[in-house]
Amino acid sequence: MRKLSRYLVLLALAVGLFGCSSKEPLDYLPAGTGYIGINVQKFYSQQGCKRLAEVLKKIDPENTPPEKSDIAYVVLRDPSEGGGVYVALIGKPGSADEIFASLQKNSKVTPVTVAGMKGYRVAPPTPDPSNRNQMILVKLSDSAILASNTEAGIEEMKKASRKKVPGAAQSAEFMKCQTLSQENPFAFVANVSRYAGALGTSLGPVAKANPKAAEALSKIQVSSLTAGWDNEPKINVVAYTSDEAAARDIATLANFMLGMQRNSLPPLLRSLVAVPSKDGISLELTIPKENADQWLDKLEQIVTSLPQDQQKRMQVLTQRLPELFR
Repeated sequence: MRKLSRYLVLLALAVGLFGCSSKEPLDYLPAGTGYIGINVQKFYSQQGCKRLAEVLKKIDPENTPPEKSDIAYVVLRDPSEGGGVYVALIGKPGSADEIFASLQKNSKVTPVTVAGMKGYRVAPPTPDPSNRNQMILVKLSDSAILASNTEAGIEEMKKASRKKVPGAAQSAEFMKCQTLSQENPFAFVANVSRYAGALGTSLGPVAKANPKAAEALSKIQVSSLTAGWDNEPKINVVAYTSDEAAARDIATLANFMLGMQRNSLPPLLRSLVAVPSKDGISLELTIPKENADQWLDKLEQIVTSLPQDQQKRMQVLTQRLPELFR
């Protein structure tokens, strides 16, 4: 009996020391203000998204969308909370090795070791003395990559895995993002409670004309945006509130404001209507295939005419992007 007890104690210690040390990639994501989910496989399975990716590859062949991954999650932190970008890229076994092998061919990367993990610092296409647009990628396993815009960000991700800082996994917003990412190529979820209340008071005369609706805005806690592009682009925005009466009031206010601006809105946005539901209010935009194809054709023409030098390419592209929306 004594030997059995000793064995159980040793087994418990082993589980505590080793079993719990095995972390999932999402355990490394710290809590943030907003969360992005990119379903990579669904993105490449949709016709419009796939064509867009092909054009993006032509812009910067060395920085192409990671086809080898299954899904990517991005945590964004508000500048008032210190800012920061944190990424977990997850794929099938061997996918991380393939991505790192392609990075080795990139002229803009330098090897780094951060938090005991080896990786690469990827410089932006155009020089940036502030390093704000750089990304540091480290390999967590043969199927997962972690990334942040600073070395301190990678260190914080390691702290999140050890529960020394709040993690995204405990966030209701992140869980909502995960759910939406299963069905959409792109999903964004954020806690907007700090902004929603202030929005009502900033509406001025509109708020005075609709005091009940303006007050209802403070009941919005979370907002989401999902997007996909198979035959035609579809974008859906939802402002969540569990108060159905507040949802109706907010929808009335949103439609009133859309009506006021209807003539000044681009033609594609003039049919927008806010629809209330038990979850909140939603706005759905579907862009006709013909318009979307014309937009892609125009982007392709711009990209084809860009100079060969990468720095000049990005400068000219930035100057010509407004042409896409004329």
